[in-house]
Amino acid sequence: MYVHGKRSVFYLSATNLFIFMQKKEYYINSKDGCRLYYRCWEPEGGPVGVINLVHGFGEHSGRYNEWAQKFVQAGYAVTAVDYRGHGKADGKRGHASSMQRLLDDIETLLHLSRQQFPHAPHFLYGHSMGGNLVINYHLRRDRGELKALIVSSPWIKLAFEASVFKILLAKMLVHVFPSVVTETNLVVEHISHDPQVQEAYRADPLVHGFISLKLYDVITRGGNFILKNGHRIAIPTLLMHGTADMITSYKASLYLGYKGREKITFKSWPGLYHELHNEYEKEDVFRYIYEWLKKIS
Repeated sequence: MYVHGKRSVFYLSATNLFIFMQKKEYYINSKDGCRLYYRCWEPEGGPVGVINLVHGFGEHSGRYNEWAQKFVQAGYAVTAVDYRGHGKADGKRGHASSMQRLLDDIETLLHLSRQQFPHAPHFLYGHSMGGNLVINYHLRRDRGELKALIVSSPWIKLAFEASVFKILLAKMLVHVFPSVVTETNLVVEHISHDPQVQEAYRADPLVHGFISLKLYDVITRGGNFILKNGHRIAIPTLLMHGTADMITSYKASLYLGYKGREKITFKSWPGLYHELHNEYEKEDVFRYIYEWLKKIS
């Protein structure tokens, strides 16, 4: 049922008990007035912690509904936004004018999340492009409000290299036509081994395959910043990547894991593709995250 943007949901847990979960969805405004779409999955009673989720490029937070329920079953609340240019949020599809605007969207999410759950530890979880953003948020803005980071398959570098011609052309045009978008030509079969996940991705009307010259430049520079400053990561960080990822670079994550080894736990998933949470081994992935969270709590 829906009541003022809230939905009550029951689901069956692994222990065959019915668990109560409340789901909330509504629009919120970022610092510059850009309208974002907020989602919250909340267990009955106070959560043991809050997972603040930042989705990847071209998708939206609604794709994490089943993943969020696993955390709720374990006692965690999960919050997320569709950030600008994605999902139900405002903004041109696949475009953002700066890293600062994207970090503003994350700050907006965290501000609301802390208001709703002021007494629980807060974790920031980013996948793919979201992984790039959450690390940049920690390095540039974190003032001690975060307990830890969880990062999966981050877009620090892509798993493939664009041609030199395309790179030079983009660098020249980004200052003249920053909001011009181009198709990403993502190979959907590379997101997960599961055909049902692939088909759902293709059929999802909120998924898009366009990126602006400016956003590509912003994320590329953000990835380079991470590689130069990874040693400055100051909170426990779980960094995970599948060795068979053909979308974002496993080697870049491996390098970051080594550079920030004082705080980073690097977990390699042999043979897995880009969306670890949507692979056949997703139960193992969740179990690893959950056990890691228990260790640092």
